[in-house]
Amino acid sequence: LEIITAFRDLISFFKEQNVYEQFKDEINYLILDNLAVAAITRVVLSKASTKKEVLNEMECYLKSVDGLYNAKYINNLSSNKKLILFFNRKKLYFLTWLCMKANQLRNKK
Repeated sequence: LEIITAFRDLISFFKEQNVYEQFKDEINYLILDNLAVAAITRVVLSKASTKKEVLNEMECYLKSVDGLYNAKYINNLSSNKKLILFFNRKKLYFLTWLCMKANQLRNKK
């Protein structure tokens, strides 16, 4: 998956520059917001036949990121994103799907 490759490359770059520890919380926040919330939600909403495999790969990557859920900026996520993050972290994908569909219906009015 390209997003995982991008984050691996980003982390490698920061480590090569010896500034990874200095920016670890910011990088983890980016991973939470863009992968654990947004990308997983897009996969959950998709009709792709490879959905299960993609979600498994994303879950494996998220587990491998040191201190991910301890990011000091996690409170900067909106309450909606925190809820989706909770569902996605617990693999409650049906609840993620349900929230997003409810949100789409609410926005149509």
